[in-house]
Amino acid sequence: MDALISPLLEVLKSSLAPVKRHFGYLIHYKKNVEELEAAVNDLEDTQHDIEQMAALADKRGELIKHAVKTWLRSVNIVEIRDEMTRLKHDADGINSCFQGWCSSRYHLGKEAKEKIDVITKNINDGKSLGVTVSDPAPPPTMGLLPTGEFKAFAATKVAMRKIMDAAQNDEVYMIGVHGMAGVGKTTLMKQVAKQIIEDKCFDTVVMAIVSQNPDLESIQNQIAEGLGVQLPKENVILRAAKLSERLEKENKILFVLDDLWARLELTEVGIPELNKNCKVVFTTRSQEVCDMMQSQAQVEVHTLSVSDSWNLFRYHAGEKADTDDILEFSKEIVKYCDGLPLAIVTLGRALRGKGRNVWDDAALQLKRSLIHGVAGMNTKVFTSIKLSYDYLESEEMQKCFILCCFFPEDFKIYMDDELFSYVIGEDVFGETDNLMEMRLRLHAVVDKLVASGLLLKVSMIIDGHRLYTDGIMMHDVVRDVAISIASEKYGFVVKAGIALNKWPGQLEKKLDKCWRLSLMENRLNEIPDQFKCSNLLTLSLHGNKGVTRISDNFFEGIPSLVILDLSGTSITSLSPSLSGLTSLRVLLLDDCDSLSDVSFVKQCRKLEVLSLGRQFHETHHSLLNLIEEMKALTNLKFLKLYRGDSDIVPPNIISSLSALEELDMRLEAFGDGNNSFSFAEVASLPCLTGISLRVTHAGFLSEDIPFNLGNSRKFSLLVNAFGILTVRSRSFEYWWKTLELNMADVAKPMAPWVTGFVGKTEHLELRNDKHVKSVGQLDAGAGLNIVKCLRLISCCQMEYILKVGVPGEYAPQVAFRMLTELCILFMRDLKAICQGPIPLQCFQNLQKLYIGNCNNMRYLLSVAMTQRLRKLEELRVLCCSEMLSIIEAEEVDPKAMASSSITITKLRQSIDNSVFPRLRVLQLSRLPKLFGFYQVLDFHFDWPSLEELHIESCPNLKKLPLGPNSAPNLKEFRSGDTDLMEKLEWENQTLMQRLGSRFVIKKSCAFELLLFFGGQKLNQIQTQIYGVQYRTTEIK
Repeated sequence: MDALISPLLEVLKSSLAPVKRHFGYLIHYKKNVEELEAAVNDLEDTQHDIEQMAALADKRGELIKHAVKTWLRSVNIVEIRDEMTRLKHDADGINSCFQGWCSSRYHLGKEAKEKIDVITKNINDGKSLGVTVSDPAPPPTMGLLPTGEFKAFAATKVAMRKIMDAAQNDEVYMIGVHGMAGVGKTTLMKQVAKQIIEDKCFDTVVMAIVSQNPDLESIQNQIAEGLGVQLPKENVILRAAKLSERLEKENKILFVLDDLWARLELTEVGIPELNKNCKVVFTTRSQEVCDMMQSQAQVEVHTLSVSDSWNLFRYHAGEKADTDDILEFSKEIVKYCDGLPLAIVTLGRALRGKGRNVWDDAALQLKRSLIHGVAGMNTKVFTSIKLSYDYLESEEMQKCFILCCFFPEDFKIYMDDELFSYVIGEDVFGETDNLMEMRLRLHAVVDKLVASGLLLKVSMIIDGHRLYTDGIMMHDVVRDVAISIASEKYGFVVKAGIALNKWPGQLEKKLDKCWRLSLMENRLNEIPDQFKCSNLLTLSLHGNKGVTRISDNFFEGIPSLVILDLSGTSITSLSPSLSGLTSLRVLLLDDCDSLSDVSFVKQCRKLEVLSLGRQFHETHHSLLNLIEEMKALTNLKFLKLYRGDSDIVPPNIISSLSALEELDMRLEAFGDGNNSFSFAEVASLPCLTGISLRVTHAGFLSEDIPFNLGNSRKFSLLVNAFGILTVRSRSFEYWWKTLELNMADVAKPMAPWVTGFVGKTEHLELRNDKHVKSVGQLDAGAGLNIVKCLRLISCCQMEYILKVGVPGEYAPQVAFRMLTELCILFMRDLKAICQGPIPLQCFQNLQKLYIGNCNNMRYLLSVAMTQRLRKLEELRVLCCSEMLSIIEAEEVDPKAMASSSITITKLRQSIDNSVFPRLRVLQLSRLPKLFGFYQVLDFHFDWPSLEELHIESCPNLKKLPLGPNSAPNLKEFRSGDTDLMEKLEWENQTLMQRLGSRFVIKKSCAFELLLFFGGQKLNQIQTQIYGVQYRTTEIK
């Protein structure tokens, strides 16, 4: 019997299940709609998180994964929320048993449940993407590399044409470009590479500097970086094999190898066999090297003609060069330079603005050739650079210039890090009162050196991210001259970056004159047990990874040492003899990953700079010993300490460093002051002028403690950036007055000392704040007139950026005077930027305005505010579901406007069609209710500077605010809507034709619309739509 009943029960259950489900639709229709609303909110939160991670990754230049793009493209939260609102409205309309009893309730419950299932799947798919939404950043293309002030004269044009022809010749695989030092080979090749990229002669162009002492590992790294790949840390042979394997995948590649001095075996680097699709161009000073490399084409870069030399000299020396009392000297100087661009540029800049006596003296010295040069260097080049050095306006400038030759050839120097430490130790600016003044002086001096042509500015990239602050570098010829001067005048011995694997034996002959020794970036595996050089003041072993130990007696022979740089070595402990360095002022131990014992530092009582950057060994005991004894370092002015835990720093240690002026720390959280140090200790430091903190937990931001901000001129506080500080681009940290505060985990309002920092900051980013209702609350009396960049993200209580004339709200008379960038994202309660009359000078310098996902805003700008935005260059408004128009007419009833010609006339007269005269980019995307730019739909703006117009997913926008003569400089009209041109209403056929010829169809997804910081590389495809030729664009 059981055997019969059990199957029948299963059949009955299976048949009842669909019935139960369908009854559920009918009975639980309201519950289903409520669950749908909750699911939509969850989906929007998930989308928000992924969009933010993707936006941040894109800002770092990384490639967003295809699965992430696909997911974001599939989630149209605006449409989903509209559907949810419709169902909710329908559910509210069913208010009795007789109104929609069966059919309406059933279909409503069924549709809601089906949508819940789809949304739940979307949420699960989104969460399955994980926290890694991107791949490493692609390498910068050669077309984007700076070429300096490239001026194509007759000689350079000829050489450039020959190189281009040889590169495109299928029979030529190896091209040698030769010419004397200072003739401009490197600058020429950068321009050639840029032109080759633009002409699409090769798919990939990679440049690497070889230098006089080739380092295969360095060359391999440069090529790998150019390809956007990472090589394993193996021996060069295995690396070459893996690099070659990777290069085989390139379709057509050109290698540019700069500054060869001898034959380079390409296979040892990893460059595969050359052919018509894999070629090499190299530069060298010697034609013999061209023969050694068996180049099939040789191009000589000749010196400039007399007329071109004069034009180049006059450009750099200024109009004074051809005045009556100077012209004679100018001609003699140009004649002496003999057509060498480096000599011409260097002397021209050195003499610019100088008096007649200096010009006379320069011409006389050049004529007599009183200056002795460097072996192997053209005497005229050496003389011109040496004279430029002699004419520097101060000894401070000369010393800073000389210090730069201490680094390896082609080394990119970061001023506020490596160079600044050496400047402190050398006491270059002896009369300065503090480090901040010294730092400012250094920047001013370096700017002058760059202007003189003796230093080059270069972009700095750390961990794949470009810094906002430029670095500096020396031209190899200039560096050779600097080393010659430094060795003779300052006792420099520079053996940096020359691939040394043994301690240089020839030092013994120079010890009596050796005051400063640089062995940076070599391959030393060991150093001698004893090194006697009693006059030595500076020693750098920076970057010698093979050095694992320093003997107990090593420092006994160099008792006068002032600067010691052991950064980037693999030492595990410091030598006991370090305690005898009683004159030591600067100790650099950055990137010493194996270092665990630094206890002997406590004896260096004159120490002013102690840098312990990056993560240390997991064993904390010895570091703890150092910190406990740090009270003895009463002269310490700069401390860098990167660790992950606050409990390794006992209380009352940091506060004892009464002379400390700059503090740079990374830690998880501050302690309570009982078992570990608290933020109050930092705040109590009397001399602190610079502070850089990267802290994961933000609780200390609500601690009400006294903090003297009077001297704080350099600060960077990055707190709880997405909970993982390493996610954030390091470039943000190098801004001088920066606050990036994520208040997600902070229950209390921020403390007064934080608002004090806000009043002094230039770059402010505030996320997830639950207490601030307007930015005016953060003002510390300065009217927020220092801030240049303001980013507000997900601050849920904020309804207005500024409130003016509101009881209980502080409103400065002058506000945001220096603001150039305003970015507002995910501010769901924000109603408007400003409530009440706009303060004086407010937004007068604003250049970029970005608004995204602010779903409570109906209008963005008032007419009064448009009058302030005379300098606005970019306006982007995205994903604001309630936005009706960009500009709101004040004191006009929208209902009356439609029927009153008087009202419309008043609207026309209330605004000037010349607003936004500098606007270059206008983007309006995902604005479902937007009906116009201004409330008068046929009002036309001039916009003489507009170059890019982006309109996408604005279904109610029927007319553009443009007339036949508007936007004369428009280059691109972009949209993701293929039928936009058909949907728009055109009053003027000329305007339609002009915009149609510039129309680009760009397929985009939600997160791309929120990326306001830079564009994508685009591949344009020609097509025909609507009788006008358009361009279609797809993201690569």
